[in-house]
Amino acid sequence: RSSDLDYVDYQLGYTGRIQYGLFYQSPDARGNRGVEGDNSEYNQAAEPFSNPTMYNLTFFGSGEPGFDEANSPGIFLRRGARGSFNNVALSNFYSTCIDVNDAATQGQADAGNVKMDGIACWKTNLGGTPADTLAGNIPSATYNLPYAQGQKGNGAGKNFLVANPLFTRPFEYSDPDFAVLFGSPLFRVGAVQPPDDGFFDQSAKFIGGMGDENWTEEWTSFLVETDIQP
Repeated sequence: RSSDLDYVDYQLGYTGRIQYGLFYQSPDARGNRGVEGDNSEYNQAAEPFSNPTMYNLTFFGSGEPGFDEANSPGIFLRRGARGSFNNVALSNFYSTCIDVNDAATQGQADAGNVKMDGIACWKTNLGGTPADTLAGNIPSATYNLPYAQGQKGNGAGKNFLVANPLFTRPFEYSDPDFAVLFGSPLFRVGAVQPPDDGFFDQSAKFIGGMGDENWTEEWTSFLVETDIQP
């Protein structure tokens, strides 16, 4: 659960690997963006480039403008950032599903250095016109929508999905369940298999950080502290 911050915030040459992430905000504890990726605010072409690899993440926004940044998309990349984002589900963001924000970062995407494969967008762009279409979730006609359609970014943006993920009860007060129901489109054929590199779990051939098994049970508490204080 995040407050006042971005969920995943990387910069200055970060090249790590991330898998199985579940990130949640509520309207009374707003953060900003799901992913905020920068190369360097001092030199957008600085090396080594920020270039992490991520698989199987689920991001729930608060549905409200960001805590201190009104533009609060699910994935926000800027300042020449690179990255590989795979099997990612994003929902309930006030701003767009993705934002490859500036010329330097769009140039990295055009060179094939910003890769997105298996991206599920649902009920994002809530501050705009949240139609249940790709254009409704990623409305930019200049770069981001063409990127998601594979028309920009050297074909590195592909397999974008707009459909109800069928989460069990993600917004249940003090007792959320982020697993998805049987028949969820996040189990669709074509989700990306993580690589066999000794780090990633290759069995996670679904979109999002959680399949049909709620791995938060018995070790994670979502109780609101004010409700249990004596």
